[in-house]
This record gives sequence, C-alpha cells and structure tokens, in this order.
Amino acid sequence: MNNLEAGFFEPPHNTLNPRLFEIKTEQMLSNVKKEIYERLYSYFEDTGYLHVEKWTHLYLIGSSASYQWDDNGDIDLTVWADFEEFKKIHARHNDDDEDIRCELVGAVMGDLDNLDLFTEDFDIISYRWDEKTNLMEPKVNGKDASLEDLENSRMPVNYFLIPELFLKSYAAYDIDEGKWIIRPPQLPEDYSPEVVYQEQFARAQDEMTLADVLLMDYRRNLMDYDFLQAFSDREGITDQLAIKGLAIQDDALAITDFVGQIQNERHEEFQEAEEYSMEMQGNFNYKTLSHYGYMTVFDAVKEIVEEGNEVSKHLELYRSGKTIPKADVGGEE
Repeated sequence: MNNLEAGFFEPPHNTLNPRLFEIKTEQMLSNVKKEIYERLYSYFEDTGYLHVEKWTHLYLIGSSASYQWDDNGDIDLTVWADFEEFKKIHARHNDDDEDIRCELVGAVMGDLDNLDLFTEDFDIISYRWDEKTNLMEPKVNGKDASLEDLENSRMPVNYFLIPELFLKSYAAYDIDEGKWIIRPPQLPEDYSPEVVYQEQFARAQDEMTLADVLLMDYRRNLMDYDFLQAFSDREGITDQLAIKGLAIQDDALAITDFVGQIQNERHEEFQEAEEYSMEMQGNFNYKTLSHYGYMTVFDAVKEIVEEGNEVSKHLELYRSGKTIPKADVGGEE
C-alpha cells in the first residue's frame, strides 16, 4: 500500500502515535512541536518573510492525529496563512490575496527539502495545485514525485498551505494552541470500515467491479501483444501488433479517465461538505480502491500515459506483474 493511503483501513491502536504524542495527556510531544516550529519558521524567514509566527497557524490532521496511525503513514500539517496580518507585517496592503497565496505556495514548493524536518527517517512531501488536472500534485523533497517516490517515502510529512481555515478531517490537532479541534474517535479492536459502513462499501465494490473490467481489458490486450511479439517475423503480425498497440493505449486512457473521475468526485465532495464524514462516498471509493491495490496499478498506468503512453512501457509494467491489484489486508498481499 502507498504510504500516503495509510490510516483509513488501518486497525486502530489503543493510543495515539507515541512518536508524536504523550500517551497519557494526548498532547503533542514538546520536541516534535519544537522541530515543527523551528524548521518551518526558519525556512520562511530565510526566504525573506518576517514574524512568521504572527501570520501562520499550524494544525495536524488526518490519520497521524488519530488512533489509526501507521508507522509508515504520512504526517499531514496544515498551515493556515492569515493574509491580512501578512499584509500588515510586510507593508503590502494593496496586494491581492490570490497573488500572495501563489507566492507563498511557490515559496513552500521551491526549497522545501531544505527543511529536513525531524530526522532522516522522514521525507518531505508538499503539494501544488495543478490547474490543468484540477488535482493536488505532489513533490518529494522538493522534486516532482513519481509513483515509486511516493511508495518508498518514509513517514512523509505533507504540507498544505491554506488561505481559509477549514479542517475537513476526522482528527485535527491545533499545534499552536495545544488542543484538539476534532478529537479522533476511539474505535473497537475489531473495527472494520467494510462492516461498519456496509452501504458505502457496497457502492465502493461497484467501483471495484468497473476497475476489474478496465484492468481485464488492459491485461488481455497486453497478453496478446506479448504473445504476438514472439512471431513478429511472420507476415501480417506487424499489422496485428499495431492494432493491439492502439487498443492498449486506448485501455490506458480509459483507466486514466476512471482515475480522474474517482479523484475529482473525492475533491468535489471535500469542497462541498461542511465537515468530514466517514460516509463521504467519493472519499470512501478512493480509499477502498487504494486499500485493495487498484490505485497503485492505476497510478502506474497514469504515469505511463502522462510520459507519452508508450506501448513498450505498458508491456514492461505487465511483465513486472504490477498490473494485478494486491490488497493490503492484514499485512498480506
């Protein structure tokens, strides 16, 4: 499973993550808090900004703030920027909020790898908004992230810089105030989203059925192509390979469209919802497909499409055995 998807289907622990929180008080560890402030503040100040503590507010959200934390899971830090205070401090009263937002996001994306937050056991992952795809696109240690980069990240730290304060999560901890905004629910040891949210899971299974159809078509054409290559010196095989190659590329485009639909539905749901709910169907579909290994396969296909949709790359993926979803269930594939 991709580290970035840890949490939603993780079996619950009896305590919060001891690497981040004091067990008895459920308050963030002072050394963790100190690192977050020192690294983030010094980064912005080195970039040329003043009194960062006066115009930023930090929150920890998501699974790392819940009982469903994972040793390899991501740490989501939301940085709220008070634009009015920013303008006062930097004497930029006439600047447009959107220009400031783009500037700050650009600053965060520029040299975030210099933060070196915590220790070398952590990777730094930040996000930018891609206006073409209408999706959040990740970077790892300041560089464009591939699927392999994300999968190999070590307890990554994600930064989300937001201009408006809205925390749509099932757990949110105010780092500045040292208090819970959304306290995570304590779940029974036998907790299972598939059982507790049967209606949502049934709908997610419908999406998995569609995913299976897309993948079966994709793999079948790849299998045929792989077989035909062994007879490439025979008459007429070249034309058959060309036809199969086009079919593979069409299958890949269909998969990419499906991925985009799943991601967009999730994004729109978060935009429209007043607060987070485990019953949000778009998010449930995405997390279910991730948990059962589909998104890992689809992301690999999508990456090939974005790099030119070369049949040889698809064939390489097929031969590697990575076109078959592998569910993350009980730590087994």
